[in-house]
Amino acid sequence: MTPPLEHLARRRKRYPLSRPDRAAQLYDAIRGGLPHPLRDLLTSGNLAIGEIGRHRPDVFTLPVTGGFAVEFTTGMMDFIYAVSRALTGAVTGWGRSGLEYKAAKELSGVTPHVANTFRQWGEKWGARGWLPWNWGRIKVPDFWIAEGAWQQGEELATVAEAFILSHELGHVALNIGLFSSPRTNAELAADEFGLAVVLTNQRQLRFPFAAAVFAVRIFAGLERFGVRFSDAYPRQAERITALNNTLSSMSPSRQCFHEVSTIAVAYQNMLDEVERILSGESSPVLLDEERALVTMIAMLEEVTRGRLPEENFLKDFIYTADKIPESALTSVTSSLLHYYTTVPPGPAYLPYALRVQMGERLLSSIPKFPANLKNAFQQSDDRGQERFPQSETPDDGDRKL
Repeated sequence: MTPPLEHLARRRKRYPLSRPDRAAQLYDAIRGGLPHPLRDLLTSGNLAIGEIGRHRPDVFTLPVTGGFAVEFTTGMMDFIYAVSRALTGAVTGWGRSGLEYKAAKELSGVTPHVANTFRQWGEKWGARGWLPWNWGRIKVPDFWIAEGAWQQGEELATVAEAFILSHELGHVALNIGLFSSPRTNAELAADEFGLAVVLTNQRQLRFPFAAAVFAVRIFAGLERFGVRFSDAYPRQAERITALNNTLSSMSPSRQCFHEVSTIAVAYQNMLDEVERILSGESSPVLLDEERALVTMIAMLEEVTRGRLPEENFLKDFIYTADKIPESALTSVTSSLLHYYTTVPPGPAYLPYALRVQMGERLLSSIPKFPANLKNAFQQSDDRGQERFPQSETPDDGDRKL
């Protein structure tokens, strides 16, 4: 037995598993996106990947004589699943472009489950994590949700775990010179590698990217409640910015990047609202220009596809516009007009025919907006330019970058 495999066997003897090794299952899911030298390391036993039955939430990579060992604790997997299960309770629907969730005041029914999930871990593995009676498993939130939402929560947890494992394998790739990055911070470089792995061979890119962003956000949530990890991670805002930059660099245009980001931004918006309620803040969270633009793209796509009633679209669109600083509103409306009503259309993620119809829907909606929003559209530089030519019925298929 090689030293990495011996190390993992010793750790499992100390922290035995009560179920099949989920980390090994995750590896099977991502192996197609990994470089051959990494797969060869695993085949030779010089890279060992496995779950250990420790309930403290953690995941890390250790250099072991002749190779590496990646340890994924049961506690980390339990935590990811518990948070995805709790947040899924706020979701009332899900289309390709984003999540539909209840207004902030209605999230109060889900917030206690989210809060309890974080607080359980804070009590168990924060300042008092050394106490033996805190070493048990976390309780997964137990409340009824629709089957479709439950399946979505399961998928979110699985892909988030796959991103975390890919991140750890990024550390191995950096150590053996298989991967190089201009980033000086090893954690940000590993995020870049992990995102590339989970996006490889994926026909639908939106959800894997959203799961990576979700994974970063919940790490930050644990740290907020006092849990410390083996590795010191940069602040979550810096990590999410780096993930956005990585996806942007892979995209042929800013429009393509924005259209792929819709589900990720929807999760960020929902987590912001939950955190606002948890902190007792009464004023809504303001959106930056880019997140507001992506949120509006998601709404426009959903109403165009017929999955969002026009009344809800108008209300939510106006609500989002009210959360944008006045100085940025014209820039957001200008981008929307440029993306969906002008020629040339440029490379994008959504099918051309669908984008034509989104432009038609946007132009027909502008007269129904309040004065300040109508004025923002009217002041945009793109007005009066040549329109998209008419095209065929929208294609429902999403495409690769």
